[in-house]
Amino acid sequence: MRHLSWQAEEGPLFVAAELPPLTPEETARVTAMRRHLHALVQASGGLLPFARFMEEALYAPGLGYYAAGRRVFGPGGDYTTASSESDAYAALFAHKAAGLMHAGLPPEVLEIGPGTGRFAADFLGELHRRGVALKAYHLLEPHLPQEQEQRSRLGNGGEQAFHWCRRAPAGFRGLVLAHEVFDAQPCSRFTWDGRSLHGWGLVTEGDRLGWRLGPAEPDLAAEIAVIGAELDAPLPVPYVSEVAADYGRVFTLLEEIPEALFLIVDYGHPRREFYHRDRCSGTLRCHYRQRVHDDPLHAPGAEDITAHVDFSRLASLADTVGWTVEGFTSLAGFAVAQGSLEAVAISQERRRALARLVDPSVMGEVFKVLVLVRGENLPLPDLERGDRLASL
Repeated sequence: MRHLSWQAEEGPLFVAAELPPLTPEETARVTAMRRHLHALVQASGGLLPFARFMEEALYAPGLGYYAAGRRVFGPGGDYTTASSESDAYAALFAHKAAGLMHAGLPPEVLEIGPGTGRFAADFLGELHRRGVALKAYHLLEPHLPQEQEQRSRLGNGGEQAFHWCRRAPAGFRGLVLAHEVFDAQPCSRFTWDGRSLHGWGLVTEGDRLGWRLGPAEPDLAAEIAVIGAELDAPLPVPYVSEVAADYGRVFTLLEEIPEALFLIVDYGHPRREFYHRDRCSGTLRCHYRQRVHDDPLHAPGAEDITAHVDFSRLASLADTVGWTVEGFTSLAGFAVAQGSLEAVAISQERRRALARLVDPSVMGEVFKVLVLVRGENLPLPDLERGDRLASL
């Protein structure tokens, strides 16, 4: 694990720790990414904003973590998603979807960022077991390497063809799913020192890359002012955290949808919990070979970089672009409502996996579900007494 140390003049620095060594292929990729970042720093006048660094480290064509064709999900990758360990997660959502479709939700699905494609396969299999036939299953995948892996796994889906796309098909009506998508959107990072607000930026020192604090850009400063006004107490000093810079990019891919139920599942918090005084070093984390650390410069291009979701900000943005916020709960609350656990716990393996999904110390409380709707008269999942919409 790496940890932050504080130097008043230079800003936060990362202290080295032991992590598995890079492979030769990873070393070459990281070297190329560092050259790329070095050039961007110079082109930006010597200070590259953190959000731009994160964008490049994750998504630069041919170099970024998600754009270089490397296996990132599952036991052989850097982190494990809920759907990569068992079919229980997909079965839970298929059970919910089947009920909603029987109640009138159009039988069409759009999954954003479908990873390896396992969720799609398990979800569709469970729907078929429940006697639900879809009009289509769309996989919105912006990165060709991931699409190729998904195609290899899914083929054409048998009787139900899968369709790949770069944005929502015009006229789509049905269910939209986003699992662990918003946590991977670029964010800005800031430090509050009690007197001034500073934005993090990437700098160069010879051939080395490092962090330096600079004046917060106007948009970031304005956003922090809004956040501060909504908190119950002033931020402690020093305080390091993040502001999501680009949640909106996901919604732009859905602009042509006239009618849909949108379920967002991700780890995160309402704003007052996100910027809690005890969370004084932020939520930014990196994943490399199933280990978690907090140094984004350890291996840019070969490690995941993520931050928790500010669900208050996400809900507000959704409202401004034409989605109605209808519900918010924990993954555990979503899973247990209407007896859903009992409905899908058909094996010992499923029961063990479901127990992890609802365990507060594993996923049950850390992961949240945000329910959005566009259009009228669509059936909604019943969150029963677990709805936490008022916390947003």
